[in-house]
Amino acid sequence: MYQHKNDPKGLAATQGDVSEALFATKLNMKQVPYRLATLREDKYKHNDLYVINGDKEIGIDIKSHKKRYRYDYKRDCTYVSCEISNNYGYSWCMDPKSGYIAFQYATDFYLVLRKDLQNYINDNVDLKQVKIENKQRKNMDESALEHKLFYRYSQPNECITYIKWGIIKQLAKRVI
Repeated sequence: MYQHKNDPKGLAATQGDVSEALFATKLNMKQVPYRLATLREDKYKHNDLYVINGDKEIGIDIKSHKKRYRYDYKRDCTYVSCEISNNYGYSWCMDPKSGYIAFQYATDFYLVLRKDLQNYINDNVDLKQVKIENKQRKNMDESALEHKLFYRYSQPNECITYIKWGIIKQLAKRVI
């Protein structure tokens, strides 16, 4: 995982590296062949690794089980932060090789087809609504977070939304 310029301490990168290593360990235990993504594939295609299936490669973006707010003590067990576009403006769901997103929950990973998540977001989130600065979510009722669009203060190209963990678990094709 690359360290972003707005993550000077490398906390997000370290958390991502730990999750990616755990996922790779699980693949090794199941003897599933894979290769790590290049820095370019990670940044622009949102893939952390590719599972090799015959002559096909299936891209997987691994998402750590995160806290909702930087200084929270526990990880968020209500919502998943879903990145619609990153701070470079690249959409996570446009690459046809990008097969799955692996959402970490404790030590398990829920594999969701990107296309299924994209369809869910297109059907349930108004993508034309005005984005809210992410720090304003602290003032919002928890139930009001779902399906709103947010961006971080210094990253106006970024677009994220919150989806309940129960939806992610329903969309999951497999748990590893």
